[in-house]
Amino acid sequence: TPIYLVIYWTMSLVLIFWFWDTFASTFLIEFLAKIGSEKTAYILLAFIAIPALWLQELAGRLAEKIGIKTVAFFWLWLSGLSLIAMGFVSIGYGTEFWPRAVVLIGLAIVNSIGYACGMALWQNQFLDNYNKIYAKTMKLQEIDSNASAWPMKILQNAANVIGLVLGGVILWLVNYSGFFILFGIVILSVLAWSINKKDSISV
Repeated sequence: TPIYLVIYWTMSLVLIFWFWDTFASTFLIEFLAKIGSEKTAYILLAFIAIPALWLQELAGRLAEKIGIKTVAFFWLWLSGLSLIAMGFVSIGYGTEFWPRAVVLIGLAIVNSIGYACGMALWQNQFLDNYNKIYAKTMKLQEIDSNASAWPMKILQNAANVIGLVLGGVILWLVNYSGFFILFGIVILSVLAWSINKKDSISV
């Protein structure tokens, strides 16, 4: 049913982007060290994340104004496309190609905005819809806002484990360029499925 479909949809998106969150906080540091140095890698990561944090509140207001699905689709498109671009730009990258480093940082900032704004939206939608379903199933007179706490924790822990294990395996097989392209394709595939099912996703 549509109400369960939105749970599966938001749950999948939370898993995918928590996977990326774990990957970024572990493996991406090594990639950023190639752009700058080991000493500046964490500074670059913070620099990439700051614009996204500033825009989260604006993104929330935008979703209320023009529709959650429209905004969610845009963040998926932005995240997937920027990752694929990062993959192609980083092929054969070396520290001597500084113009390319600037492009990579710019694309990483764009991806960070798509990730952070989208993630906040999908988490809120998952929590809200899960609480509604839980209240309906358990025949509660009012919604229990804590009902979704443990499912969200399970999703986050699962994504953390998958991010470490699967992320390491993919890097070993195809390196950073291949990972960015592959993961971007996964996100755009989810976007294509989401657009196909948009009339059934009740948000």
